[in-house]
Amino acid sequence: MPIATFLESYDFAGKKVSPFCSNGGGRLGQSVSAITKLIPAAVVQNPLSIYYDGGSSLSADLDAWLKKNGF
Repeated sequence: MPIATFLESYDFAGKKVSPFCSNGGGRLGQSVSAITKLIPAAVVQNPLSIYYDGGSSLSADLDAWLKKNGF
């Protein structure tokens, strides 16, 4: 709910939002679709889901995700 309240409190029209999360197996679930519904005027980019600590590939995964989203 804190994220939903934050998203509802600001104008994200025309902004790019790149969701990311760490998890213990639930992955992103319905998070991306929920975010998209809360900020329909924003561009919701490719999300990143990191399982637990990300393992040895975390740095490479983050680099690839950042590049994919134009950072």
